[in-house]
Amino acid sequence: MSADEKITFGINLSHDTACAAVIGGEVRFAIAEERLNRVKYCTGATPFGKMIPYRSIRYCCEGLGITPSDVDLWVVNSCRSNALDQLKSQLLGIDERRVIDVPHPGHHLSHAFSAFYCSAFEEAAVIVLDTNGAFFEMPGESADSLLLERKEHFTCYHGDGNGLKVVMADHVYPGEVSLGELYCIYSAALQLTPKEGNYGFDCPLSAGGKLMGLASWDLGRTPAPRLWDFEDGHMSIRLARVVDHLDRAGFVERRDSELDSIFGFQMRPHVELKRRKDSLREDRYLSLAGEAQRALEEALLAIARSVHAKTGSKNLCLAGGTMLNVTACTRLLEETSFERIFIQPAANDSGNAIGAALYGYREVLGGRTRPYLERDYDTCLGRSFSPESIERAIRKARTKATFTERRVSTLAEKSAALLPRILRDEIVAVFDGGSEFGPRALGHRSFLASPRKAEMRDRMNELKHREWYRPVAPAVLEEDFAEYFVAPFAKSPFMTLSARCTDRARERAPAIVHVDGTSRPQTVTATASPVLHQLLVESKRAAAIPVLVNTSYNVDGEPIVETPEDAIAAFLKAELLPCLLLGDHVLEKQ
Repeated sequence: MSADEKITFGINLSHDTACAAVIGGEVRFAIAEERLNRVKYCTGATPFGKMIPYRSIRYCCEGLGITPSDVDLWVVNSCRSNALDQLKSQLLGIDERRVIDVPHPGHHLSHAFSAFYCSAFEEAAVIVLDTNGAFFEMPGESADSLLLERKEHFTCYHGDGNGLKVVMADHVYPGEVSLGELYCIYSAALQLTPKEGNYGFDCPLSAGGKLMGLASWDLGRTPAPRLWDFEDGHMSIRLARVVDHLDRAGFVERRDSELDSIFGFQMRPHVELKRRKDSLREDRYLSLAGEAQRALEEALLAIARSVHAKTGSKNLCLAGGTMLNVTACTRLLEETSFERIFIQPAANDSGNAIGAALYGYREVLGGRTRPYLERDYDTCLGRSFSPESIERAIRKARTKATFTERRVSTLAEKSAALLPRILRDEIVAVFDGGSEFGPRALGHRSFLASPRKAEMRDRMNELKHREWYRPVAPAVLEEDFAEYFVAPFAKSPFMTLSARCTDRARERAPAIVHVDGTSRPQTVTATASPVLHQLLVESKRAAAIPVLVNTSYNVDGEPIVETPEDAIAAFLKAELLPCLLLGDHVLEKQ
């Protein structure tokens, strides 16, 4: 059996645990465990130890019609060095010779594989940066204890036909924080996800999207404080320097001076958070958010320029959770010598399942096929649900709730059922085909609405129970993109970049225009999202606007819906949601 016929499963065991299946260099299925167990940012942690993503593994097996024993190679990755032992101990009945890891430290390498080998670039520079990369540990005071010596900060590669070669690797040492941690520290100072306890007890995994949205409200564009030094490939962000800056600004208080020997999130016992009693709308909070965004952007620009000088490449690939910051990523395209960019849509740690599988395919099995050089990458990697499973979910829901249901089989019928409601400024839900792998919905698990009234943004945030400062994103026909947006790119199918809105967008689609005049567009084709494309075509014909508000199908901060049962439960729960397209069925509340 050739390498291109063998099945490789990649497993991520850090936060956002996930499984991905690769055959012949193509990602066939991928799913994050949170979509199935409904635990946001699932880490697999239990009172009995860390659990591998069993549900995701079964999901990928069912999608391929195989059992775990049919998988030729299992490849695992995490931030820790014990990932292989964790996977082997729980893959019961699987030959251990088929189970390997991306050699530690392989966290950033997995990210790099997920970005470069899913791109359309034969050669490219690759930058990987996240809050926490791989941990380098040393023995502690007891035989069973480990002390953190350093951790991956950012790693930069040059990829070509010979593989990926490291051109710059940086680490975080005691007394320092990473760029991702710096962003989270600002989020905690703003208390965007407040919890009881000392400084730093905000949820760092939800910090990025919230802070990015709030930072846009700093219309005075507060300049970034110089909190970092970049020399000889090392970016040093001293923890004491950050805390002193926030102390002078009146957001924290230092308890003691023991900051030079600890890592970022170990600061909690040493720093006291000043509890926010005022509204985030006040200028001091908006300015703090703005300076956090600018600090991140300026540091990333410095790294990207250095990488370009080392590689000379015109192509750039990005991965790591920090690279989900669309504003910063767009500046890399605008203000460096890179001309083309690809950001792995699952840039967070779930994407490491793809990276681990591709590592196994190429480095262990010897595969060399790169299908995405010939056709576009598609991040809708979930399974499609059969008509029978959807009908069972509807019948079960009828026993507990009242709603009407009717069949719609063609794209025209589906559009005819949804568009009149959209044009009456109602919000509708769409559950169509396989789900998107990553944090952003692209028309397969989406809430859709008309963008013609500015207040639709507030209605959508009310529906999802989100904060007032969060923007909503537009879906636009790819051929009409330039009429509504100005950007250094012609298409953005995965909502990974930002664009400036034109006068036409401000006039006809004010809901999708963020306070700073930008938006995070998704360009849509009939191939990638047939239902959403049909709705946009009909909207353009009926209302002269090829744009719709598109946001993820979830409420109350829960994971995006995955199954028909999830979709119906969220539909019935959401008060402002009158209509759901569920496969070939339209459900309407009475």
